[in-house]
Amino acid sequence: MDPGRDDGSKVELLKGAANGDKEKEYWRVTNEEGVQYYFGMDRLPGWASGKAETNSAWSVPVYGNHPNEPCHQASYANSVCDQVYRWNLDYVVDLRGNAMTYWYGKERNHYGSNVTREGKSTNRAYDRGGWLSGSRTACAATTCSRPPRPRWSSTSTSAA
Repeated sequence: MDPGRDDGSKVELLKGAANGDKEKEYWRVTNEEGVQYYFGMDRLPGWASGKAETNSAWSVPVYGNHPNEPCHQASYANSVCDQVYRWNLDYVVDLRGNAMTYWYGKERNHYGSNVTREGKSTNRAYDRGGWLSGSRTACAATTCSRPPRPRWSSTSTSAA
C-alpha cells in the first residue's frame, strides 16, 4: 500500500459473531472521523432470540487438510466446517450513536461431498450469493436490530 494514499482507517479482524463462521470472525473499519463500519456481524447489538439477522456473512464448507488448519480432523470426511468468504456491510455507527443497518437475502445451493464408491454423498449447503434487500437509516445504535419494512412487493400492482 502506498503510505501517501492511506486514508488513516483502522481495520480490525474481530471474533465473537454468531454468523455461521467456525471461527466467528467479523470486521470493523474505523475511519479518521471515528465512524465505525461493521462487516459480517449478522446479529446486531440488541439482538435476542427470535429477532431477524442481517444475513451479511456468506459461507461455504471448507476442508482442512493440514493439522494446523481450523477444520482439520483425523479423517478427511470429518475435516469440514463452514467459513465465511464474504463479509457484507451490515452496521454503521457515527460518533453520536446514530446508526444505519443493511440487510441481505441469500441464495443457497447444495453439493455432494464425501462421495463413496457406491455413489453416496453428504449434502452440503453453502451461500452461492445474495443481494441487498434493504437498509434502515437514522436509528439509535441500540434500536437498529429490526429489519426495514418492505417498501414494495413483487406481487403489488399499481394503477396507471
